[in-house]
Amino acid sequence: MSKEMLEAFRILEEDKGIKKEDIIEAVTESLRSAYKRRYGQSESAAIEFDGKNGDFRVYTVREVVDEVFDSRLEISLKDALSISSAYELGDKIKFEEAPGEFGRVAAQSAKQTIMEKMRKQTRAITFNTYKEHENEIMSGTVERFDNRFIYVNLGSIEAQLSKQDQISGEVFQSHDRIEVYVYKVEDNGRGVNVFVSRSHPEMIKRLMEQEIPEVYDGTVEIMSVSREAGDRTKVAVRSHNPNVDAIGTIVGRGGSNIKKITSKFHATVVVPDNKLSLAIGRRGQNVRLAAHLTGFRIDIKSASEYEAMEAELYGSEEEQVEEVVENDQD
Repeated sequence: MSKEMLEAFRILEEDKGIKKEDIIEAVTESLRSAYKRRYGQSESAAIEFDGKNGDFRVYTVREVVDEVFDSRLEISLKDALSISSAYELGDKIKFEEAPGEFGRVAAQSAKQTIMEKMRKQTRAITFNTYKEHENEIMSGTVERFDNRFIYVNLGSIEAQLSKQDQISGEVFQSHDRIEVYVYKVEDNGRGVNVFVSRSHPEMIKRLMEQEIPEVYDGTVEIMSVSREAGDRTKVAVRSHNPNVDAIGTIVGRGGSNIKKITSKFHATVVVPDNKLSLAIGRRGQNVRLAAHLTGFRIDIKSASEYEAMEAELYGSEEEQVEEVVENDQD
């Protein structure tokens, strides 16, 4: 081993987040284990790492005794004195060993140990990163679908958006950018799972905190959220400032604040096949006006097109989206 080892340590530390000390410990334990497999014991093995040149050195430590019973652990006083006249009974002497066969075994073992540490460290970093965002809203990209989940790329992991966490009527395509509420992050030993939702009541609360300054700074408090996603959401609010109207703040002038919230959700409109052009309007005028009026991103589908999508992804249930704010009277 040499200075190339030091460079490898640096790369692992910078790119993978694995501390040099952890790698040194892994190699040290691998050398100790390989020595034990080769010689039947490891109590006398001492492993040292030279931080200047990147070398690992293996030493056996033997005690100076009158009569030797195990040459791997002991050395006679006569032999010790031939090395140095300063040695006495009970002294411990280090002898550097040539790794040889056990060194090759140790190298392979060390590689496996480092890879395992790398996997664990990477998993820990991923878990801690997304655990910090638990109970928050994150933006991601729709990656793929299966029978159970929509998989949303949040950066370094694919989050799982289950059917029960979806809003009936919302239809996504690969590469769509969407916002999701992170409600659970777990490490099950095999990997990190991030579970997200678009139907969770807390998503409405977090959106209001993002979009309405008075909610963010606590002037207006969201007391509770009751939500039937895709149908109706009720929010109980309370003002902590007598000069600030809770409902008026949440709704906003001309409904501007509510429109900010509802614009985060898709509204899919289904029309008969022969009425599709009429619903869209010339150059999409009808869709634009409806979106401006409701605050929703509106996607118009023909009946046959929508049925095909629903059959493939979600089933056939249809709902309209309506968000309602109620005042807390307490």
